Amino acid sequence: MKKTRHAFTLTVCAAALAVAAPAAYAQEVPVPSGEMLAETVHADTSAAGNATCTAPALFNPLTGFKDRRDYFVAPAGDFENPEMPGWQLEGGASLVAGGSTHAVLGNTNLSLALPPGSSATSPEMCVDLNYPTFRFFATQLEQDTDAQLAVDVIYPALAEKNVRQAERFRLKSRDGWELSHDIKLEPQRLGKRSGWRKVAIRFRVEPGKRPASYRIDDVLIDPRRLY
Repeated sequence: MKKTRHAFTLTVCAAALAVAAPAAYAQEVPVPSGEMLAETVHADTSAAGNATCTAPALFNPLTGFKDRRDYFVAPAGDFENPEMPGWQLEGGASLVAGGSTHAVLGNTNLSLALPPGSSATSPEMCVDLNYPTFRFFATQLEQDTDAQLAVDVIYPALAEKNVRQAERFRLKSRDGWELSHDIKLEPQRLGKRSGWRKVAIRFRVEPGKRPASYRIDDVLIDPRRLY
């Protein structure tokens, strides 16, 4: 497994790559960040409901990137199931042959392709306040582009304006498959009491004057390890 050579280029804010040691559990809840968009998105409900949410099996697939934290894979977030259960694909988004060259989950058969103006929304997944961040792999195929990959977090329990723009990236095609830095889930936007709640993740490619085509693979959710 070769290590990635470059970090994502952020156009909104700078963030560091994940530290090697897992974060200790903390009682304090971080202050929410990121802009809430003026839209309401209804994610698929194929993930477990609140009454049946259970802690997922965890593993550490990113040790090759000096990240020893625990993760679980977002629902169908390895993109190896051709049926893409629960994912909503719009604007030409689809599965294509070939995945991340880092193969942290073992398979590289398929990945999510996002042409200009397209989007892909994950099904809802269960998290609690101890699930602060997620990471994923991405690549960009055009030589010359100003189009960005936007990453949003959706909070289905909010009746309106339930989408938070978490990040925007612009990748260069020469860099190949890149691992993102930590992106905030911010489950505390659904209340600061303990317990399960649902979130979903959306990827979308903004048109731009010079369009871009992105590909996504291996979406990994990071819970804090409890001590």
